[in-house]
This record gives sequence, C-alpha cells and structure tokens, in this order.
Amino acid sequence: MTQNRFCRAAKIALPAFLALLAGCEGSARRTSPAAAPDETPAAPLTSPEPVIAPSAPPAAVAEPQETPETPPAAAIEPAPALPPEAPKLAEPELPPYIRVVERFRPSEPALVHLDDSSSERLVVETRNVRRLWIDRERAPLVTNRSVVLRLDGQGIEWTGDSRTREFEKSVNGEWGPARERKR
Repeated sequence: MTQNRFCRAAKIALPAFLALLAGCEGSARRTSPAAAPDETPAAPLTSPEPVIAPSAPPAAVAEPQETPETPPAAAIEPAPALPPEAPKLAEPELPPYIRVVERFRPSEPALVHLDDSSSERLVVETRNVRRLWIDRERAPLVTNRSVVLRLDGQGIEWTGDSRTREFEKSVNGEWGPARERKR
C-alpha cells in the first residue's frame, strides 16, 4: 500500500521537479540533451497537490541536521545465513525388538501401538510408518513355529524359519516383507 502511494507521488512529482530544474536560470545543467535554454517547460501533470515554485532564493542557509549515531558494530547482529534446522522428531518409546525405520511424512511423528500379550501373536497398529523392523528372536514370541503378525489389521503368517525382519507398508496400506534397498 505505501509502495503504491510512493510510486504515485513519484510519478506526479518527477515531471514537476524536472520542470523546475529546466526553468533555473544560469544553470549549466539541462534536463535532456535536446532541451534548449529558451524552451518553455511543459506543464506538469495534474496532481491532487499543487506544486509551488520558490519565488526567491532562501535568505539563510539551513543548518545541517545531525545524523543519528549508528550503534557500535558489536550491537548489530548478523542475519543467519541458513534457516534453523527443524528439530528431530523423537521416535515413539518402543521395546528393543521393534523399530521404526522410515516414515511416510518425515516431518511428522510416527505412532506405534503394540499388543504383545500372547506368545503366538503380535499386534501392531501404526500411523505414518512406511518401514518397520521387528527382531523376532528378541520379541516375546515362540521361535520354533509360525505366529500371527497383525500389522494395522492385516494378518500375516510369520513362519518360524523366516529370515524377514523388516516390513514395508505400500501407499495403498498393505504390509509385506520389505524389499532390499539399493545402495
């Protein structure tokens, strides 16, 4: 808003200033290379405020205004070069046999709820979790036969001889064994 007002004032005042400058007698400076000293300046554009030319030079020279003191260099704080890093999100408190490996939205926290009350079933409810690591040998599950792994309501038979420890959720919401990552 103030910039628009400034531009409008500049458009109105500039032609008037140039007209005054061109009308100065004895001035060696000209407003443009094509302007001759005996040419009459063009009338200024109409403006809401009239421009009044001084009729006589000022009698006294105005005293120079004091410039405000600049603060010492130590008081001026430099602007930070980079924006501050976002704080790292804490992973949810989980037992040592389960870990969130990757989130769908890294800037948001992951939520994991666990039910490991049975030795033949592990129920895991998640939110914002793409990859989940589960160490079956450390989990309170039987190791010599199949168990039910229930991830977000989806039942998976986890056989006793399976080497799978990492599970991946697709964008469609289905869990399965995680594919090997290319490095």
